Amino acid sequence: MPLYNFFCNKCGQEVDLFLSLGELHRGAAQCPICKGKDLNGPLQAGAAESAGVSCSGSKGRPSCVIGQK
Repeated sequence: MPLYNFFCNKCGQEVDLFLSLGELHRGAAQCPICKGKDLNGPLQAGAAESAGVSCSGSKGRPSCVIGQK
């Protein structure tokens, strides 16, 4: 299961999550600190590209689209 890095808009923390590709596409990511679901990411471009996720923007505030390249 790949490790993805996200930025939580609720608590402002960067968090690492192990997610399957199915969980990533379903939007199952949740911040383990505040339990928020308003996450930007994944922040790692290599992991994102292999999952069919297109990201742009800065590391602190990326913009990602799942399922489109």
